[in-house]
Amino acid sequence: MAPASTTTHVWIDHNTLDDGDNPDSGQPRYFGRPYQVHDGLLDIVRGSNFVTLSWNHLSGHDKVTLIGNTDNPGRYGEQDKLKVTLHHNHFGRLGQRAPRVRFGQVHVYNNYYRGGDGHGYSIGVGFGSQVYADGNAFDGIEAAKVLTVFNGTAITARDNLVDGVPVDVVAAYNAANGTTLGGDAGWTPTLVPRRHPARLLRYLVPAGAGAGHLRQHHPPPEQRRLPAGGRRTGGWVWRGYPERPDLPFSGLASKHGHGEPARAVPAGPPRAAPARGPGPARRRPPPGVRPAP
Repeated sequence: MAPASTTTHVWIDHNTLDDGDNPDSGQPRYFGRPYQVHDGLLDIVRGSNFVTLSWNHLSGHDKVTLIGNTDNPGRYGEQDKLKVTLHHNHFGRLGQRAPRVRFGQVHVYNNYYRGGDGHGYSIGVGFGSQVYADGNAFDGIEAAKVLTVFNGTAITARDNLVDGVPVDVVAAYNAANGTTLGGDAGWTPTLVPRRHPARLLRYLVPAGAGAGHLRQHHPPPEQRRLPAGGRRTGGWVWRGYPERPDLPFSGLASKHGHGEPARAVPAGPPRAAPARGPGPARRRPPPGVRPAP
């Protein structure tokens, strides 16, 4: 499927995409290779520009997201286009191309990747690509297989976790393959409203990505709680994950339900009740005089 082909200003948000009831894994093998009936799951091609993929759940597929058709810059005029952002997507049990990029300035941040059988690589550094990948989490994927190269020369990769551990995925790829892939894509994204810590993505993204989760970027109301020592203040409320008591919050959520960067709000010492004095002394009436009722 190529929902972005020769198009601009496209937002693809909260979709669930897979092979349905006809997966490639159920197909026969010919000449020792599996027969495939699917191609790209969510491609962005033919000079498309200003495209965002957010909070989607893509799973159980081989070739996921191709950005850019060909290494020939003149065929579709893609050299100065293909500006794409991918954030808070849940990539699970996929083979490759999450994404695989040519030419474009592509920002890949706060996505959660879960490995599985048939995984080849996650992010493909293609010809002329300028990928900036930061704050992503990869579970069940070898550090050396986070990236692969298709005539690309550099990728900026920062603050990414592999099985919960900070890893320089460019260095891991170079060490495993004897290559000299560069670590500077030549640009820095600026229009980013917020980033979540990568350590939270394995809980945050699966809970909010995909169809049916449009208003659930954080856990639903019945799963919210105040951690020990926390308090409500100024229209904000802590949101936490009951299944992980060691993570007291994912961030703060405003009263309108939109997540914001986490801020610590200490509870402080309990307030003491104000001290009460003895009060004004009562005057006794003179002897023989009864007080008025």
